[in-house]
Parts: sequence; structure tokens; C-alpha cells
Amino acid sequence: MRDHTKIRAFELADEVAVLIYRMTAGFQREELYGLTSQIRRAAVYFSLQSST
Repeated sequence: MRDHTKIRAFELADEVAVLIYRMTAGFQREELYGLTSQIRRAAVYFSLQSST
């Protein structure tokens, strides 16, 4: 089995996750456990799924 970090889809998904974390850093504090959390979890989930 190949190393998942060398799969191009994983690399792109990881970049998207990092960008989303940067974008949501400026969201309002009240949204931290609502919309921000949901967006961040989706980005991480996508990254994990692309490595399988």
C-alpha cells in the first residue's frame, strides 16, 4: 500500500483544510462552536476520506 501522504488527492484535501482553518479564524467568537466547527470538521473529514 502506498503512503497516503503521497497521494495527490490527499495533498489537495490537506491544503483545503489548512485554508479553511485560516479563513474561519476570523469568524465571530459566537460562531466558534456552530458554523465554524461544522466547516472545520467537514474539511478534516474530506481530507481523511481522500486518503483511503
